[in-house]
Amino acid sequence: LFRSTQELEECRAQANLNSREWLVEQDRIKAAAKAASNSADQVSSTPDATASGDVPSSRATSPVPSSGGAAATASSSPATAVSHFACGYTQRKMKEGSPPDSAAVQSKGPWENAKGNPFLTPQEESTLIAFYASKLPTLIGPKASISRLRRESKVTATAALLYRRFFLSNSVMLFDPKAVVVAAAFLASKVEDGMADVRFLIDGTEKMQAPVSQQEIIAAELSLLQGCHYDLLCFHPYKSVLALTEDLRTFLKSEKGQILVERGERPISGQDLKPIYDKAKTILEQVLAHSSDLTLLYSPGPIGMASLIVAQDEIFQQIQTQGATSATPPPRIDFYGYVQQRFPENNKTASGPSPQSTLLQILPELCQRLQSLIAQKTTMTEAGMMELKQIHKKLKKVRAWGTSSGDGTKKSKKKKKAVKQEDNPPPPVPSAEPGGPPTPTHSNRTGEADDNVEPPLKRVKTEPV
Repeated sequence: LFRSTQELEECRAQANLNSREWLVEQDRIKAAAKAASNSADQVSSTPDATASGDVPSSRATSPVPSSGGAAATASSSPATAVSHFACGYTQRKMKEGSPPDSAAVQSKGPWENAKGNPFLTPQEESTLIAFYASKLPTLIGPKASISRLRRESKVTATAALLYRRFFLSNSVMLFDPKAVVVAAAFLASKVEDGMADVRFLIDGTEKMQAPVSQQEIIAAELSLLQGCHYDLLCFHPYKSVLALTEDLRTFLKSEKGQILVERGERPISGQDLKPIYDKAKTILEQVLAHSSDLTLLYSPGPIGMASLIVAQDEIFQQIQTQGATSATPPPRIDFYGYVQQRFPENNKTASGPSPQSTLLQILPELCQRLQSLIAQKTTMTEAGMMELKQIHKKLKKVRAWGTSSGDGTKKSKKKKKAVKQEDNPPPPVPSAEPGGPPTPTHSNRTGEADDNVEPPLKRVKTEPV
């Protein structure tokens, strides 16, 4: 766990800095190799050197590395730059005793590549990462678009957490976030014993109009394992919510528990906890997939308790909004009093505060975070979509994966369409025989010629053999 959001921001700033330095170094290697190749070509094209035969060809003298060299690695296999420095980051910071400073890290390093295109900032990377993480519930989980990919909620939460862990140490400028998020869904299905076939994942990406090939998924999965430092164990608050609900069911019937319930028109029963539990589970499903930073900052117990508190507040707010109903509203539970009564300060140590005081201290902040995340619009606004398009356009010019625009290798859609038409020309239009009757044209009801109707076949007389 990280101690604060500042540590998370510093991790992402460091990953951004490492990627910028790596990309600039690859540009320098490419420029040096290209200059050496051009000089070798000029030497080999000299008439005296060619006639004497002393100078070999440019292919033999050129210092351009082979397909396994650094220049090829920069464009074809950026997986060699996988990092996992975020693993154990908090422990190292505690030993050093230095506070996190993301602004100081962000001010270091170059901000443009060799062509003068600006790199992405850590904030822009976070926007892209959050966008692709929001697509996980549609890809895999209880509400997946393909029925063969419908799994438990913990599979979606594990995929989101592994995806976030990876991009704490790595950058979207070196790794395709679309391929990594599909690989995270594939890996999470294995971790949570809900194995999904990779072919159905490919079908899911095609249905989302963002196809990812099997080769890309497997390569991204290997990078994902390295980027997470093979730490695949994930803890989620779903079981905490269930355990707290079952404990409340029995504790509220005791003498200490009855004091925590506001006396309404009727005493509380076990069925009154079911809507709170269902609402808390829905909140977790909505929040964990879109913002898994909560599981990087808090343990499952406090998240589960905060979700129950927020769920009860939303239920009573909904009752007040709808007005008087025929059903009697359930009694309100004092969850903060439940924490004080159920978990007394018996484990207080001299080194720090007790677990009870720590939980009571972080619960208000955690509830506020959950409420703000729920209040955020889940649908993409027009301004947000325009911002995403600008970030993606900026990413195309500096990324190491795929084909970057601006190098003259990527064809436009019109050129691709023209090449496709040249490869598959349309069938020739049948013409009338010389001297014969003209080819009949078929007209529609309006009297105009209809090109969609094929002319009738001409009957040919065959002579017996």
